[in-house]
Amino acid sequence: MTTRRDFLWRGAAAAGVIAFTGFPCPTVLAGPTADFYAWHNKTLDEHIQLRDTYFNLGYRFRSVSVYGGGTANSSYFAAVVIKRPIVVTQRDFPLIAEGEFQAVFDAQAKQNYGPAIIAACGPPQSPVFSAVFEPQNPIPLVRVGLVSSDNTSYPNSIQAVNTQAKAQGLRMRWAASYGDANHPSFAGIWVPNPDNTSWNCDGLLDDDAACQQRFDAEATAWCRPSLITLNQDLRFLQLFENNQIGDWYAVRNLNATSYQSAFDGAVRKGFFPLTVQAAGADRNTASFAAVFAQSENPVPRQWSVTGPVTSAAIDAVMRQSMTNTPVRQAAIAIVHGTKLVYARAYTLAEPGWPVVQPSTYFRLASVSKTIASLALFQLIERGELNLDDKLQDILHLQTPTGAAPTDPSFNSVTIAELFEHTSNLDPDDFRNSAAIMQAFQAANKPASLPINIEMTDSYVATLPLQPPPQAMYYNNCGYHLLGRVLAKKRNTALAIDAIRQYLLAPLSITRIRQSVSLLSAQHPDEARQQDPNLGLSASVMAPARPLVPDDYGDWNMEVDETAGGYSGAVTDVARLVAILIDPKDNAALKRSTLTAMFDKAVANQIKWSNPPFKTNNPRAGYGLDGAGNLGQGQYYGQKGGNGVGWNAWIQFNGDWGLVVCLGGLAGQNWGDNAYPDFPDVMNLAQFVNWGTNDLFPQFGMPSL
Repeated sequence: MTTRRDFLWRGAAAAGVIAFTGFPCPTVLAGPTADFYAWHNKTLDEHIQLRDTYFNLGYRFRSVSVYGGGTANSSYFAAVVIKRPIVVTQRDFPLIAEGEFQAVFDAQAKQNYGPAIIAACGPPQSPVFSAVFEPQNPIPLVRVGLVSSDNTSYPNSIQAVNTQAKAQGLRMRWAASYGDANHPSFAGIWVPNPDNTSWNCDGLLDDDAACQQRFDAEATAWCRPSLITLNQDLRFLQLFENNQIGDWYAVRNLNATSYQSAFDGAVRKGFFPLTVQAAGADRNTASFAAVFAQSENPVPRQWSVTGPVTSAAIDAVMRQSMTNTPVRQAAIAIVHGTKLVYARAYTLAEPGWPVVQPSTYFRLASVSKTIASLALFQLIERGELNLDDKLQDILHLQTPTGAAPTDPSFNSVTIAELFEHTSNLDPDDFRNSAAIMQAFQAANKPASLPINIEMTDSYVATLPLQPPPQAMYYNNCGYHLLGRVLAKKRNTALAIDAIRQYLLAPLSITRIRQSVSLLSAQHPDEARQQDPNLGLSASVMAPARPLVPDDYGDWNMEVDETAGGYSGAVTDVARLVAILIDPKDNAALKRSTLTAMFDKAVANQIKWSNPPFKTNNPRAGYGLDGAGNLGQGQYYGQKGGNGVGWNAWIQFNGDWGLVVCLGGLAGQNWGDNAYPDFPDVMNLAQFVNWGTNDLFPQFGMPSL
């Protein structure tokens, strides 16, 4: 099992300096310790001499850092060399003036050499670079003299180049941070990314506290730092990747003495420095940051499949799709008629990742809207709710001050308009936790994060509606309010309570529940979600608003509920897909009720897909994105959704149905037009003789 050390040790700023001459790794140490040699605080001549000595012995650079004044007499070096089974030719250029870098790069590129390591120091207006070139094909994307800008369209910003690199399928291999507070500058190397490694370099100029907070957030989300570097103002740049290399840990804020101690301790434990970076005016003031590990090689992702029935062809599609993306966990379920014929879960991840099962919960995102719609149509079937009922006649919402809704049009919004995305409500501001808290504070009401669902309802009453004419635009707020209608009509605190009692229990469904926001509070049987950009955001689940991994606290899932806040197992969601196909009544709903819901969805989509109401991206509504009447009592329907780190969708087409859940984003590399019909899978499924077997009983649900 591969593990990591989930902390970033700050180290001690001890006084005094001791020159570090380097130590070869003792051969008596057990474990995967590399054969390496390292040095720091070396002059240019000393650095070159050590380089030549160890190059002649078959060592090559693993890390290089240059710091100090930027001249031959005032620059100092820290480096790690390592002996690998295959020795790669390297060409080292210890000091290159900024004005000469392009010429060096061009000359090396003509010989198919590109930079693999880059470092920089010296005055902000005239820095120098240290670069190590290796044979590369293609030559990597390399930029120097980059600035930091919140505007990612500014071409000379490192943020813009990172965005460009990701769009081109590249990953950052190395980066340098140099300059000072008035002139922060960056250099970087971006290379092909055939393994689809996710990476993040958003932390560019973090102070010590922000550096620690970023590290903590990324490390808890199954990521590791591949590089920590800094400029002379002790502002940190961190590069994170979502692959694993076994045990590792990182240190920073070390002077030469404390770095020596850290190094000695690491070597005794079988670790070596993957990277050592330093900054400072000279070697007496230099500050060091390092990442220690026992191996430099990423651990291969392992393939696991679980589920009671095998189709080698379908499993091969899923494996190839996951190999093409960073998705590590996935599950699918296929329904034919009322039978569950296929339920499989897939894990392509490093050892230590949980192996998912068909019964593992995945976040369902906007598939939650389908579940809510079915529960609401139960009320319509019973005559306890009508599509032309007014929302406000049911909820009687008040603003945080206790006043009536700010916009008089709010009183006219109907249940049908909420179902059809035509209410003109603000679609997403109900998720703005900070604004909700501030609205209550402005009304002299005590409020802090996290906000609750009642506060959200009250805040919605303050929002203006879009002016007429009525139009369709996808409206999460509308489905949030539908959930509140459901809870009110069923006299439950939350919609999920009503859904569980009245919709799920009669169908013997037990594995659909409210999602949990914080990573630290996740259920052990919940799949992991991972943003392909490894992004971080300010938490809305704690007053201090610390950084959290995207999708794990930057969004209050508990409040979102019917708009996109549920989790479920593909087996149990497939049970709902089966009743959407079933031509008979079921224990929860009459077929005539479902037919009425489908007909409304089909009519709504036709209306907004054709003149005079034609709009971009029309939605069927009524819990579906797309709907069609196939004739003879059969329908087509599909619904999907995603966060930044997960996908989920359902589809039914005549008497076939599909559920797909991914612990990551499918992206452009996922199958052949996978969403929403997934023909690569469904074309295979429809030519398999599944026999008479029904898998629902194997997952605790009797046959329909």
